[in-house]
Amino acid sequence: MPGPEYDILRSSIGNPPTREVARDETGVTFLADDRSPGPWEGGRYLWVDVDRVGASWRWSGAGDCEPRAWGPPGYGAATWTLDPAFRRPGPTAQTLHLLVSEWTCSSGRSAHGRIGPAYVTYDAFTIRIELLVRFLPGDQDCPGVAPTPARLRLSEPLGDRTLKDLNAHLLTGTGG
Repeated sequence: MPGPEYDILRSSIGNPPTREVARDETGVTFLADDRSPGPWEGGRYLWVDVDRVGASWRWSGAGDCEPRAWGPPGYGAATWTLDPAFRRPGPTAQTLHLLVSEWTCSSGRSAHGRIGPAYVTYDAFTIRIELLVRFLPGDQDCPGVAPTPARLRLSEPLGDRTLKDLNAHLLTGTGG
């Protein structure tokens, strides 16, 4: 795209496939989604902010990011692990057997029947999975509860890709 804001974008990150994801009178945010091949540490995407200063534009920031699901009201994050009661999925697997742990208090009740649809993204190296669980109404105690078994059907075979829980880093405070 032509324009001084796009010139600044290209001068800062080169020319990977990029899209404009936000614009207002003060600036533009771009998202680049095809950085150098390989698994990324901080996220698959790179965001770049370009600000308008008077009649000119300037670079104002950039960083790694990972797309996240925005759940409907009444849902909260959950983490998952592969269920050790089942064989580890191989390259042709399209069904995953998971153990799901919700983060909110549930008075010791399992998440059975409350696990929302999975948000799954695929690339050549990683399958990223984010799960949400519907809250129980009212006040709940927090005695802890065993993870809830669940099954997830992938839209394509696992292949040699890594599985990544997009919510796990929120518990540990490490990058996404």
